[in-house]
Amino acid sequence: MTKHKRFTFPNSLIKKTMKTTVSKTRLLFLILFLVLIVFQFHIISDSLAPEANTVNIVFFQEEDASPVDQESSTSLQVSIPDPASRNTERFYRTDNMLAHRWKSHHREDISSRMDLPRIFLHPFTRKEDVKSKLPICVFTRTPRQDSLFRSGVLARFGSNKYYYKILRGTDCQHNGTCPTQTMAQKHPGCDATTMPTIYLFERIKNFGHWRFDQAMENGIDFYDVFMATGDEFCRTHYITHNRVHFRPYYGPLVTNTSLSSPIYLPLGPREEFSRVLPEQVKLIKERGLVFNFLGSLTSPSRQRLGVLINTSLKRFPSFTHVIKKWGKKLTASYGYLPPTKYRETLLNSIFTLCPAGHNPEAYRIYEACEAGSIPILVLDDEYDGHECKQAFTPLLQQGAPFIFLNNWDELPAFLDSVNTDTARLQRLQADVMGWYGKFMSKVALQFEKVVELRFKDRIGNGKYTTNSELRALKSNIHDPNYEKPLI
Repeated sequence: MTKHKRFTFPNSLIKKTMKTTVSKTRLLFLILFLVLIVFQFHIISDSLAPEANTVNIVFFQEEDASPVDQESSTSLQVSIPDPASRNTERFYRTDNMLAHRWKSHHREDISSRMDLPRIFLHPFTRKEDVKSKLPICVFTRTPRQDSLFRSGVLARFGSNKYYYKILRGTDCQHNGTCPTQTMAQKHPGCDATTMPTIYLFERIKNFGHWRFDQAMENGIDFYDVFMATGDEFCRTHYITHNRVHFRPYYGPLVTNTSLSSPIYLPLGPREEFSRVLPEQVKLIKERGLVFNFLGSLTSPSRQRLGVLINTSLKRFPSFTHVIKKWGKKLTASYGYLPPTKYRETLLNSIFTLCPAGHNPEAYRIYEACEAGSIPILVLDDEYDGHECKQAFTPLLQQGAPFIFLNNWDELPAFLDSVNTDTARLQRLQADVMGWYGKFMSKVALQFEKVVELRFKDRIGNGKYTTNSELRALKSNIHDPNYEKPLI
């Protein structure tokens, strides 16, 4: 039997291999040491350099805060893209400039519901008290588009002199085929010789229809106020820019771009949202939910929010109700909550998430304000890419004390930073309610002034003169304080 020799490494080879291993180990330690030095240098340089890639999400500003005094406000550092790549004209409440637009007027502790600001300056009008007010005729055919009038919100925020009388438009009004001003204002429920007239032109998105062209031809000359509604995508700017007095949904191409453009009117709450009495608004400490989300996941932004709700937001007490498909009617058959349940949810939530729908502006923003729930909105890529462009500009210009985030991914960290500070949240709630009342009152009084100017012109001159054309009209109602933030 043949014996095999046992193989052994030569001593010289072993010594050489050990030397090579030691050299490689030293080299590895040297590389790690250099990496550590570079990393430390990067941290130090970042701390010394201006914070170009972070933004302060300031949800509340104390009364005596100044741009250099950041310690008096609760803020959250969130990474964002390089500012050089951002649109410099884009409004950000999270920027320092806008964070100081609204200063709290509620430094003292709010201990009861009656300490909260009164949203409405006037008491709710009972049906039996309507006769003591002057009627303004509103011709319409689509309840969804006339919620601001039908709900009585615009009247309550105004001078308390008027009430809006909702009337179903006649066929010639609806089709735009009334041959004269007299025929256009003729209605069995309205005496146009003593009552101002408003026509709400619905379904403006269908501007290719013959009815659209017909109504636009004489609408501004036939009614005291001619208002376009329903154009969530701002697609009619080349037709309506000087042919209507008011319109909802802000956009640089459709509103406030020049003296000949329509005047912006906010959506306000829906008619189905029942009025909230002062004693019904709960304090922050009385609310059991941190936030609510009620709606469908019909856009990438909403879908991302849906993912967060099922992951990083699950640790917060909340109420979510996701609708599979958007529906035109707020009924159970479309998956919507009953109006009473919806209202109750807002009254019990500290925050209300307001993702963009067909338009970034939504009814729920205003419904949340009335319920004392703080709206949270985002200025993300979907907001920037919407056809209306910068839809929240009126709210930002007026210093709305809402939460404006750059995207929904910032929401979990934001809630972590503010969730335990009940005192600040309480003052923020009071700020939202106080701001909302002033903002809507400003809008309602401006609307009334336009109605009065046009009505007096028609009655006094028998027709609308050049003094009541849209360009002159906006000059007459121009108030240098109107564009200033509400402070």
